[in-house]
Amino acid sequence: MTSEIVREGRAAWSRIRQGDGTWEDWKEVGYALLEGRAIAARYARPKRVGGKGYGPAFNDWLSDNRLYVPSSERTKLFRVMEMLPAIEAWRKTLPLMRRLRMNHPSAALKNYSKATAIKPAPDCPAACLPLAAREALAPCLQLPKRPGASPFFNRLPTARRLRGCRADPYVPGAPPETA
Repeated sequence: MTSEIVREGRAAWSRIRQGDGTWEDWKEVGYALLEGRAIAARYARPKRVGGKGYGPAFNDWLSDNRLYVPSSERTKLFRVMEMLPAIEAWRKTLPLMRRLRMNHPSAALKNYSKATAIKPAPDCPAACLPLAAREALAPCLQLPKRPGASPFFNRLPTARRLRGCRADPYVPGAPPETA
Protein backbone atom coordinates (compact mmCIF):
# COMPACT_ATOMS: atom_id res chain seq x y z
CA MET A 1 0.00 0.00 0.00
CA THR A 2 1.63 3.21 -1.21
CA SER A 3 0.39 6.60 -0.12
CA GLU A 4 -0.34 9.51 -2.45
CA ILE A 5 2.74 11.36 -1.10
CA VAL A 6 5.01 8.47 -2.09
CA ARG A 7 3.39 8.19 -5.55
CA GLU A 8 3.94 11.92 -6.14
CA GLY A 9 7.50 11.61 -4.87
CA ARG A 10 8.18 8.70 -7.22
CA ALA A 11 6.81 10.68 -10.20
CA ALA A 12 8.88 13.71 -9.18
CA TRP A 13 12.01 11.54 -8.88
CA SER A 14 11.52 10.23 -12.43
CA ARG A 15 11.25 13.83 -13.71
CA ILE A 16 14.43 14.75 -11.84
CA ARG A 17 16.30 11.78 -13.33
CA GLN A 18 15.20 12.83 -16.82
CA GLY A 19 16.61 16.31 -16.21
CA ASP A 20 13.28 18.13 -15.95
CA GLY A 21 13.31 18.46 -12.16
CA THR A 22 12.27 21.62 -10.36
CA TRP A 23 12.47 22.76 -6.76
CA GLU A 24 8.88 21.58 -6.28
CA ASP A 25 9.87 18.10 -7.52
CA TRP A 26 12.70 17.96 -4.98
CA LYS A 27 10.27 18.95 -2.23
CA GLU A 28 7.89 16.15 -3.27
CA VAL A 29 10.76 13.66 -3.17
CA GLY A 30 11.68 15.05 0.25
CA TYR A 31 8.16 14.57 1.60
CA ALA A 32 8.15 11.00 0.25
CA LEU A 33 11.53 10.29 1.89
CA LEU A 34 10.26 11.68 5.20
CA GLU A 35 7.30 9.33 5.01
CA GLY A 36 9.65 6.46 4.19
CA ARG A 37 11.82 7.39 7.14
CA ALA A 38 8.78 7.27 9.44
CA ILE A 39 7.68 3.91 8.04
CA ALA A 40 11.18 2.44 8.42
CA ALA A 41 11.41 3.74 11.99
CA ARG A 42 8.03 2.17 12.86
CA TYR A 43 9.04 -1.11 11.27
CA ALA A 44 12.52 -1.32 12.85
CA ARG A 45 11.61 0.34 16.16
CA PRO A 46 15.11 1.77 16.70
CA LYS A 47 15.97 3.95 19.67
CA ARG A 48 16.92 6.68 17.16
CA VAL A 49 16.88 7.20 13.40
CA GLY A 50 19.93 5.38 12.13
CA GLY A 51 19.81 2.88 14.99
CA LYS A 52 20.04 -0.89 14.61
CA GLY A 53 17.56 -2.18 12.05
CA TYR A 54 16.65 1.26 10.67
CA GLY A 55 19.15 1.22 7.78
CA PRO A 56 18.02 -2.09 6.29
CA ALA A 57 14.36 -1.15 6.79
CA PHE A 58 14.82 2.21 5.06
CA ASN A 59 16.82 0.64 2.20
CA ASP A 60 14.05 -1.94 1.72
CA TRP A 61 11.48 0.86 1.63
CA LEU A 62 13.58 2.78 -0.93
CA SER A 63 13.88 -0.24 -3.22
CA ASP A 64 10.18 -1.18 -2.82
CA ASN A 65 9.19 2.35 -3.85
CA ARG A 66 11.91 2.70 -6.52
CA LEU A 67 13.30 5.88 -4.98
CA TYR A 68 16.98 5.30 -5.68
CA VAL A 69 18.15 8.72 -4.49
CA PRO A 70 21.92 8.68 -3.86
CA SER A 71 22.77 8.87 -0.17
CA SER A 72 24.62 12.21 -0.43
CA GLU A 73 21.59 13.82 -2.07
CA ARG A 74 19.27 12.15 0.45
CA THR A 75 21.30 13.58 3.33
CA LYS A 76 21.16 17.10 1.91
CA LEU A 77 17.48 16.73 1.11
CA PHE A 78 16.70 15.63 4.67
CA ARG A 79 18.62 18.67 5.93
CA VAL A 80 16.65 20.94 3.58
CA MET A 81 13.37 19.39 4.70
CA GLU A 82 14.28 20.10 8.35
CA MET A 83 14.77 23.78 7.52
CA LEU A 84 12.17 24.04 4.75
CA PRO A 85 10.08 26.95 6.12
CA ALA A 86 13.18 29.10 6.60
CA ILE A 87 14.62 28.16 3.20
CA GLU A 88 11.28 28.84 1.50
CA ALA A 89 11.06 32.27 3.14
CA TRP A 90 14.63 33.03 2.03
CA ARG A 91 13.94 31.81 -1.53
CA LYS A 92 10.99 34.22 -1.80
CA THR A 93 13.42 37.12 -1.36
CA LEU A 94 15.47 36.01 -4.38
CA PRO A 95 14.93 37.14 -7.98
CA LEU A 96 12.95 34.70 -10.13
CA MET A 97 15.87 33.66 -12.35
CA ARG A 98 18.05 32.84 -9.34
CA ARG A 99 15.25 30.79 -7.79
CA LEU A 100 14.82 28.84 -11.03
CA ARG A 101 18.55 28.10 -11.24
CA MET A 102 18.72 27.01 -7.60
CA ASN A 103 16.58 23.90 -7.92
CA HIS A 104 18.86 21.29 -6.30
CA PRO A 105 18.95 20.67 -2.53
CA SER A 106 22.73 21.05 -2.30
CA ALA A 107 22.65 24.39 -4.16
CA ALA A 108 19.79 25.68 -2.02
CA LEU A 109 21.44 24.53 1.20
CA LYS A 110 24.84 25.99 0.27
CA ASN A 111 23.44 29.36 -0.78
CA TYR A 112 21.05 29.56 2.17
CA SER A 113 23.89 28.81 4.58
CA LYS A 114 26.05 31.47 2.93
CA ALA A 115 23.29 34.06 3.00
CA THR A 116 22.31 33.52 6.63
CA ALA A 117 25.71 32.78 8.16
CA ILE A 118 27.26 35.14 10.66
CA LYS A 119 30.35 36.59 9.06
CA PRO A 120 33.49 35.56 11.00
CA ALA A 121 35.95 38.17 12.21
CA PRO A 122 39.01 38.62 10.00
CA ASP A 123 41.90 36.27 10.74
CA CYS A 124 44.53 38.98 10.84
CA PRO A 125 44.69 40.59 14.29
CA ALA A 126 45.88 43.85 12.72
CA ALA A 127 42.52 44.27 10.94
CA CYS A 128 40.79 44.45 14.32
CA LEU A 129 42.99 47.28 15.57
CA PRO A 130 42.05 50.97 15.51
CA LEU A 131 43.31 53.05 12.60
CA ALA A 132 46.17 54.66 14.55
CA ALA A 133 47.50 51.27 15.64
CA ARG A 134 47.23 49.92 12.07
CA GLU A 135 49.23 52.87 10.78
CA ALA A 136 51.91 52.19 13.41
CA LEU A 137 52.02 48.52 12.34
CA ALA A 138 52.08 49.30 8.61
CA PRO A 139 55.84 48.67 8.21
CA CYS A 140 55.41 45.31 9.93
CA LEU A 141 52.59 44.24 7.65
CA GLN A 142 54.46 44.99 4.43
CA LEU A 143 55.54 41.49 3.74
CA PRO A 144 58.95 41.13 2.15
CA LYS A 145 59.80 37.90 0.40
CA ARG A 146 61.72 35.42 2.46
CA PRO A 147 64.49 33.64 0.60
CA GLY A 148 63.54 30.08 -0.28
CA ALA A 149 59.97 30.29 1.08
CA SER A 150 56.94 29.35 -0.97
CA PRO A 151 54.80 32.19 -2.39
CA PHE A 152 51.94 31.25 -0.05
CA PHE A 153 54.03 31.78 3.08
CA ASN A 154 55.48 35.03 1.74
CA ARG A 155 52.02 36.61 1.98
CA LEU A 156 51.17 35.56 5.53
CA PRO A 157 51.77 37.99 8.40
CA THR A 158 53.69 36.18 11.10
CA ALA A 159 53.31 36.66 14.81
CA ARG A 160 56.82 38.11 14.92
CA ARG A 161 55.84 40.81 12.44
CA LEU A 162 52.79 41.72 14.45
CA ARG A 163 54.68 41.84 17.78
CA GLY A 164 57.29 44.22 16.45
CA CYS A 165 59.23 44.86 13.28
CA ARG A 166 62.64 44.88 14.93
CA ALA A 167 62.37 41.22 15.98
CA ASP A 168 62.11 40.03 12.37
CA PRO A 169 65.47 39.70 10.59
CA TYR A 170 63.73 39.65 7.19
CA VAL A 171 62.28 43.15 7.49
CA PRO A 172 64.60 45.41 5.45
CA GLY A 173 66.42 47.95 7.58
CA ALA A 174 65.58 46.26 10.88
CA PRO A 175 68.45 45.68 13.30
CA PRO A 176 69.31 42.01 13.85
CA GLU A 177 67.85 40.16 16.81
CA THR A 178 69.95 40.18 19.95
CA ALA A 179 69.69 37.03 21.94
